[in-house]
Amino acid sequence: MLLPCVAHAQQSDVTLGEIVVTAQKRAENLQDVPISVSAQTETMLRAADVRSVQDLTNVVPGLRAHNQSGNYFQPFIRGVGGASTLAGNEAAVATYIDGMYLAYKPANIFELNNVERIEVLRGPQGTLFGRNATGGAINIITRAPSDAPEFRGEASYGRFDDVIASGTLSGPLTESLGGLLALRYEDIGKGYAHNIVTGSDLGTSRSMQGMGKLRWRPTDALTITGEAIYSFRKQSDDDSASINPAFPSKADRVPGAIVAHAPYVSSATSDPPNRLRDWKYILNARYGLPDYDLTSITAYERGSSLAGFDRDRSSATLVNSYTLDFDREFTQEFQVASKYGGGFNWIGGAYYFRDNEGYKPNAVFTNVPGSGTPQDLASVAGRPGVTYPVVYANQVAESVAAFAEATFKLSDRTRLITGARYTTERRALSAQRFNLTAPPPGNAFVSTLTQSANLSTTFSRATYRVSLDHHFTDEILGYVSLNTGFRSGAYNPTSASPTQQPLRPELITAYEAGVKSQFLQDRLRLNASTFYYDYRDLHVSIRTPSSGVITQQNAGGAKIYGLDLDFAARPTERLTLNGGLNLLHAQYTDFANAAEFVFDPIAGGGVQLTIPNARGEPLNFSPSWTANIEAQYKIPLRNGSAIQVEGNYFYTDSFSRQIGQGDEVRAYGNLNASATWYNKDRSYYIRAWGRNITSHKVLGSQLDSFALFYIVQRPVSYGITLGYCFGVRC
Repeated sequence: MLLPCVAHAQQSDVTLGEIVVTAQKRAENLQDVPISVSAQTETMLRAADVRSVQDLTNVVPGLRAHNQSGNYFQPFIRGVGGASTLAGNEAAVATYIDGMYLAYKPANIFELNNVERIEVLRGPQGTLFGRNATGGAINIITRAPSDAPEFRGEASYGRFDDVIASGTLSGPLTESLGGLLALRYEDIGKGYAHNIVTGSDLGTSRSMQGMGKLRWRPTDALTITGEAIYSFRKQSDDDSASINPAFPSKADRVPGAIVAHAPYVSSATSDPPNRLRDWKYILNARYGLPDYDLTSITAYERGSSLAGFDRDRSSATLVNSYTLDFDREFTQEFQVASKYGGGFNWIGGAYYFRDNEGYKPNAVFTNVPGSGTPQDLASVAGRPGVTYPVVYANQVAESVAAFAEATFKLSDRTRLITGARYTTERRALSAQRFNLTAPPPGNAFVSTLTQSANLSTTFSRATYRVSLDHHFTDEILGYVSLNTGFRSGAYNPTSASPTQQPLRPELITAYEAGVKSQFLQDRLRLNASTFYYDYRDLHVSIRTPSSGVITQQNAGGAKIYGLDLDFAARPTERLTLNGGLNLLHAQYTDFANAAEFVFDPIAGGGVQLTIPNARGEPLNFSPSWTANIEAQYKIPLRNGSAIQVEGNYFYTDSFSRQIGQGDEVRAYGNLNASATWYNKDRSYYIRAWGRNITSHKVLGSQLDSFALFYIVQRPVSYGITLGYCFGVRC
C-alpha cells in the first residue's frame, strides 16, 4: 500500500540552491548579478508546463510573448516590443539560443526541448549581447553532451488528440568527444474551432524539432561544440477567427455572404496555411589561457515560412493575403575575457551580423477564393482585367560592432561596472511591385512592373552601461544602473516606392535600482527592481485599411516606469514556491499623426483615421500589472516512490493591442497543473496534466477595416504523459 512518509529531512536539505546565469557573459550566481533577470530552470519550466517560448508569458511577469498573425514571434518586456511582421524588421526583444542571435521572427516560435535554463533579461542590453535590443533579451541555454550515457524520453496524449513524443540521448563517443541527439514531435490532430465554410477544424498543428550536438575537448583548455537544429511547423490556428456581432462587418453588408459570429467558429474562405521550415547551425569554440579566455561563436540560419489569411473572415472573399518569406542569417562573435577574480575584471569583443530576409512574394488579392496562393489564382481566370498587386522584396542588414565592459572592485563589497558598444549598420532594400492582370480563360496572367526600389542607408550609434552595486550583507545586494539601447532603423519591405524613407532608429535610456536578497538560510529569495525609461522614436505598426498589410512608422516618444518583483521560497523540504509581480505604466508622450480605427456605421467594420497626437495613450501590450505564482509539492511514499503536484497560475490586467475603438484584451487568469508519480529511483514516471484550466472563450476584441474580431483563448486541455530515464534521475 502506498502511504505518505512522515520522515523529516535534515535542515541542510531545505534550501533553494544556487541558480547560475550568464547574463554578463560569465557564469555567475543570479544573486550577484546587478541586472533584473528572471531565470527559469528546467525544474521550474516543467512545473509550469512551459512547452514553447510563447508559454514564457505565464512564468515571467512583464513579458508578453505575443504570436502575431499566427506565424511571427513578437515579445514585449516592460511594454517595449513591436508587433511588426515585416521581413527584416527585427524584434525589440532579442532571442538567443546557445549564443546565437535569432533575427527571423517566424523561426522563433518553437517548442522547448533539451533546455537547461532560460534567462529573461529585462531592460536594454546595449553592450554585451550580440544585437542591441531596446526591450531586453530571452536567452535559451540547452544541455551539453553528458560525460556518461544518459537518456530522457516521454510520450503524451491529450484531449485534442495531442500526440507528443520527445527523447534525448547523450553521452561520450570517445575519450575526448561527446554527442547529444534530441528529437521532439507534436501532432494536435483535433481542432478547438470549426470552419463552417470549408468544414475543417482550426487549431490543429504538427511540428518536429531535432537537435544534434558534438562536443570535442582535445585538451583541458580547448572546448569546441557544434550543433545543428531543425524545425518544422504546420498549423491552422487563428486567434480571431470569428466576428463580434456587437458591430456589423463589411462582409455583413455583402448579400449572401456567410459570416460566423460565435467564438471558435470561422467563416473564412480558406484555412490558414501557416508553415515553417528552418535550419540553425552553431559552432562555439572556447580556449582558456592562464590570464584570460577566448571565445568564438559562429552561426548560420536559413529558413522560410508561408502565411495566408482571409482578411475579412467570411465567404465574401473581399481580401486575401499570401506571404512566402525567406531568411538567410550569418553571425560571428569574438570575445576575450579576463579570468574572474581580483579587483579588476574585463571582457571585450567584436561582432558581425548579416541578414537577408524578404518575400517571394507578398501579395494581396481581392475577390479570390482561398488563401491567395498561385493555385487559387486559376479560379479568377474568368474575370479578365481584374488586377492584383504582388511585391517581391529582400531587405539586407549588415552590421559590425565592438564592445567592452570592465568591473572595478572599489572595496570588498562594492563594484563599479562600465561598458560601451559602438555599432554601425547598413540597411538595403530591393523591392519590385507587379500588377497581375487576370486573363481570359486558358491564358496566362499578365505581369506588369509598376514600381521598383533600390535603397540603402547607414545607421551608427554608441551605447553604454554604468552600474554600481554594494553587498550590504553577504545575503543582500543593492544596485543602481544606467543603460542605453539602440534598435536599427529599417525600410518597409511591403512597399516598392523608390522615395520611401527608412524608419529612424529606436533609442532608449533606462534608469534602474534594485535589490537582491536571501533570507532564512537560503530558504527565501526576494529580488526587486524599479525602473524608468525614456523611449524615443519607437517603431509602431499600422495596418493599411484596404488590404490589411502592415507597415511601420516612428512615434516621437514614450515614458515607462514600474516595478518588478521575483520571489522563491522553500518553507519545507516538500514545498517550493516561485512567483513574480510586474507593475507597469507605459504611455506615449508624443505620437503625431497616429493612426487609429473607429467604427464605420455605414460600410461596416472600421475606418482608419489620423489623429493629431496620441499623447497619453497606453503602449500596446502593456497591462498595468501581471503576476504569477508557481508551486511544487512532493509527497514521499513508504515504498520509496513519490507523488509530485505542480501548478502555475498567471494573471494579467487588461491591455490594448493597438490605438483605437473596440480594441482591448480583458483581464484574465490562466492555470496549468499536473500530478506526477515517480518510482523509487526516479527512472520512470506517470503524469496527469491540465492546461488552460481557467480558460475563457473570449478575451477581447480587435477592430480593423473589415470587422470587429473576437480574440479567443485556447480551451482547457488535459492528458497523460509517460516518461523514462536512463543514467539520470527523471
